[in-house]
Amino acid sequence: MLIIIILLFLLFIVFLFSRKSSGPGEKAALITYTAQAGPFKLFVRGSGIISPYYKSVLKSGFASKVVKIMHKEGDIVQKGELIAILESDNAEEQFNNFKDQFAQIIIEKAKAQEDLKRTQILVSGDALPAQRLETAKANYYQVNMKYEKMKTAFLKQVFYTDIPSDKQILNGSFKFQLRSLYIRSPIAGTIVSLPVTENDNIRAGAEIATVINLDKLMIKLYIDEADVNLIKRGQPADLSSPAYQGTVFGGVVRKVSFQPVSNSLFSVVVDISDTKDVAIKPGLSAAAKILVLQKNNVMLVPNIAIIKKAGAAYVKKIIDNRIKEVQVVAGTRNDEFTEIKKGVSAGDIILAGDFKALKMLNDGAVIDQKFYTLSKYVNE
Repeated sequence: MLIIIILLFLLFIVFLFSRKSSGPGEKAALITYTAQAGPFKLFVRGSGIISPYYKSVLKSGFASKVVKIMHKEGDIVQKGELIAILESDNAEEQFNNFKDQFAQIIIEKAKAQEDLKRTQILVSGDALPAQRLETAKANYYQVNMKYEKMKTAFLKQVFYTDIPSDKQILNGSFKFQLRSLYIRSPIAGTIVSLPVTENDNIRAGAEIATVINLDKLMIKLYIDEADVNLIKRGQPADLSSPAYQGTVFGGVVRKVSFQPVSNSLFSVVVDISDTKDVAIKPGLSAAAKILVLQKNNVMLVPNIAIIKKAGAAYVKKIIDNRIKEVQVVAGTRNDEFTEIKKGVSAGDIILAGDFKALKMLNDGAVIDQKFYTLSKYVNE
C-alpha cells in the first residue's frame, strides 16, 4: 500500500513539472510592443464641483418689508447696482441712534484737538508742566481712535457718492442711502436667486438675492498627500464634466493649500481658463487632469511589460524568435507607460501582458503559440 502511495505522489510531481516546462494549461495572452521614443506626460487627477470665484448672498439686516424689486432672476447687474429697496423702522431708528453717537464723538474729537493745541502753547511758554502735554496727547489719541473706528462703521452702513466731511454729518447735509435698506450688488454678475417679491415681510437675515460672476469659475479638488507635492501654481489642466460630454475645458492651477484640510487631503483650486464658448453652469460635478510633468523623446514601454525581481526591473525582449530577459533602469511612470533610461533601444520587441506567463518564459525559450496568444500593443 505504501509503495502505491509513493508511486502516485511521484506521478503527481512529474505531472506538475511537465505543466511548468510546457506552458500554462490555458492560453495566456501576451502582447508585443515595439519600443520607441516619444512624449511622456504625468497627470494628477481629482474631481470636484464647479463653483464661481465671485459669489455674493445679499441678506436683510433687519426685519423689513420689501418695497420694490428692481430686477428678476437671470438679470446681469453691475457692481453697486440697486437690486431691491426695503423698509424698516428698526433699521432707521438704530442707525439714527448710531449717527447721534458718532456726532458726539466728532464733537469730542474737536474738543480734544483744541485742548492739545492750547496745551502745546502753554507748555512751550512754561505756563504748564511738560506732563500736561503728554496727558493731552494721550487723550487726543484715545478719542481719535474711537472716532476712526466709528467713522469706518458709519461708512459701512451707508451708500454714498463722495466721502462726507464731519461738518456734513453734523449739519445733516450729507445725502446717503442705508445699505441695510437699499440692497445693491457688491459684485458684477448674474442674479441666480431672487426668493423675495414686493410687499413681502421678511425676517432679519433672510436672503434677498444671490449674485454670481459666471465669467470666472473654478473647481476645488481634494488631492492625496502622496501627489500634492507634484502640483504647482500655474500648471495646466484638462477639465471635463458629465454634463458636457465630449468637451474638454482648459484650466490653470491657482492655489495649493499648505495644510491638509482633512484626512491627509489637500485642497487644490483650478481656475477654468477656457470654456470653449460653453455657458458652464456652477454646481455641476467635474473631473480635472493636471499636467505635473512632461518630457520629450523618452524611451517608453508599457507598465505591463515591467517585471520586478529583488528590487530590480526587467523586460522580456524577443530576439531571433527567442526570449531574452534584460535588466533595465526604469524612471518615472504614469498610468500606462514607464520611462526606460537604460536597457531598451528603439525598435526592440518587448513582451507584455500576463505577469505569471512572463515570469515562466526563461532565456532562450521559444514562445509556443499552443500555450500563448500574441497580439500587438495598441498605443492610443
